[in-house]
Amino acid sequence: MDAGEKVAKLIPHWQNGDMLEVDTRRLKNRLGYFQIGPDDADAIREIHEIIDPMIDEIVSIFYAQIGNFNNLNRIISQHSSPEKLKKTFRRFVLEMGINIDTAAYAESRLKVGVVHAHIGLNPHWYLGAYSNLQGILSDVIMEACGNNHERCRQLNGILSRVIMFESALGIDAYHLNTVSKLHDSLDQAKKLEKILQVSARTDGLTGVLNKKAFLEELQLELDRSRRYSHPMALLFIDFDHFKMLNDTHGHQLGDTVLQRSVQTILKTIRTSDIIGRYGGEEFVIALVECTAEDAYSTAERIRRNIAGNVIQTRRADVVVPVTVSIGLHVPTPQQRKAATVLRYADRALYVAKNGGRNRVCVFTPDMMK
Repeated sequence: MDAGEKVAKLIPHWQNGDMLEVDTRRLKNRLGYFQIGPDDADAIREIHEIIDPMIDEIVSIFYAQIGNFNNLNRIISQHSSPEKLKKTFRRFVLEMGINIDTAAYAESRLKVGVVHAHIGLNPHWYLGAYSNLQGILSDVIMEACGNNHERCRQLNGILSRVIMFESALGIDAYHLNTVSKLHDSLDQAKKLEKILQVSARTDGLTGVLNKKAFLEELQLELDRSRRYSHPMALLFIDFDHFKMLNDTHGHQLGDTVLQRSVQTILKTIRTSDIIGRYGGEEFVIALVECTAEDAYSTAERIRRNIAGNVIQTRRADVVVPVTVSIGLHVPTPQQRKAATVLRYADRALYVAKNGGRNRVCVFTPDMMK
């Protein structure tokens, strides 16, 4: 049985089961759960006005990332040619979110999941691909929005909800495929749910926490620090001249810089410390049970270690310099909110950048004047 026959066999069974039926009522409930409504249609069209002209670059970046994983390449290449895959993926992105409230749209996305499940693609690769795609599209949107941070936040919020909706459809498709072969859906559903939870909290490019998950963990750490009188510190890190690096050498090299630098950071901090990608080239670290003196020492090591990385372009004789600026803040017991301590660390980062970059600045109250 080929993939198309598999889809034809599974979809009718789906409509008779307890999972999502592709009808108006069920689909409306599912969209409501992910907070996607008719009012989002204009924003989705605006997203496409931004990403559609960049589609060739988006496809190129996405498949360049996939190229880093031999297992994934081997599975996919057994079933289709690279050019055919890119053409299909191109259409997939161009259709994302368009007429999302129709049964035809949901069924088309379900079929994608069923086909990938049938060819033996592990669901964590499938979900990871969605996460990577979200990261790529988010970067394109941020660059297009420029200084309009509020609009950027709104568009990326809607993009995230659409991605999560489609990821959930993919999970359903994998579940159906498993049921049809093993008649044992419960254990598989739990595993897939756990994968989805991890994926929802993780940055697809670097593997660290995403912004939402980091803020949750930071708030928990602030509460614990205050309750037990343990010191902690916050580092706000931003890569210097990163837009220039992307414009000069391309987004693929920019992604490599971020990935390698995060690995450098992880080797520098402790496993108990918390790191997340705040957005674009910005990263934040909560140093757990760490004094101001130790935090400054750690921040300096991070700065030096990243500057010591040798990043080369495809031309081996071109070495790309990479540096970071770091804002450091040690919260007081009175500072109870994650947003507050982040604002202070961000202010110290601003001072570091204005002071010449490639340096660590510690927040002081006079910086808020």
